[in-house]
Amino acid sequence: MVFHSNTNGTLYNFETDLLQGTIQPGGHRHGIRKLIHKPSGLQLVHPDFALLNLYLLLAQGQCLASARSIYRTVTLQNNTIRIHWEPTPLHRAGLDLTYQWVNASTLDLTITVSAHENYPAYEAFLASYFDLALRPYICTDGGSYSKEPHWHTPVLQQLHRNNALVFPRDAEAGRLHLDGRWRNVRSIYLWKSEQYYAYPLAIQAHPDQQIAVVLMAHPETCPAVCWTVGLADVNISSYQSDHLDDPYKARNPLYLSLFGQDLQPRDKRTARVRLAVIELDKAMEHPIEVYKAFINETSKK
Repeated sequence: MVFHSNTNGTLYNFETDLLQGTIQPGGHRHGIRKLIHKPSGLQLVHPDFALLNLYLLLAQGQCLASARSIYRTVTLQNNTIRIHWEPTPLHRAGLDLTYQWVNASTLDLTITVSAHENYPAYEAFLASYFDLALRPYICTDGGSYSKEPHWHTPVLQQLHRNNALVFPRDAEAGRLHLDGRWRNVRSIYLWKSEQYYAYPLAIQAHPDQQIAVVLMAHPETCPAVCWTVGLADVNISSYQSDHLDDPYKARNPLYLSLFGQDLQPRDKRTARVRLAVIELDKAMEHPIEVYKAFINETSKK
């Protein structure tokens, strides 16, 4: 699994036995811009956006900056793409991202934040936009009725049209989105908390071909899994929206809220996210097996 840079270092192409694609480290739409499952020919990324795209940087009561707009430097070392953001006057923390292959179907993203200021409940908001043929599922707890995790499929309803659904780790994590940090964000979401997640685990699955993209993080560094339903100010909706005939108006996103911890100067925190492309079994147990293997691996490290 090797990354190959183009002549000016703006794109990094890759190809494994199962996947072919491109990572773009610069610009607003940095991240995985193309991801093709070779056996089926499925394109897994939204045509106009990216997977594993570092988006907003927030703390208690404020949105500090958009990582998409901050200058960064890129290096390719030991077949790992490393992206570095220096602290800015608005975001007094350094950021380091690495994209690294685990195997032919699995890519890890590691995010490290190095604080230069006090930031209560610091949060990095990671966005992934999937091809519109895929359908989202979020692994939620069983609530009062069942101890077993189950797969929640969000669909557009009039009640949710201008909202974003949040599946937090617990009650404390569920309050992060309501502490005022979204007030100065241009496209203001109306956050609606759903049930808690069972695991910080979500998939985007093709309804006909049993192929799924699995997105996961460690519960200690993932306060919530989120899914946006629509943006009222630009009349944009998501899965099962009014705009599925126009992929540039429709979105099919999943978001991971990362960190959520208080930071003090010289503090350093790391979060690890894994993206895997798998064959999906009918019982949908394989994604949970992949997640548990990831947690076992990270716990050992």
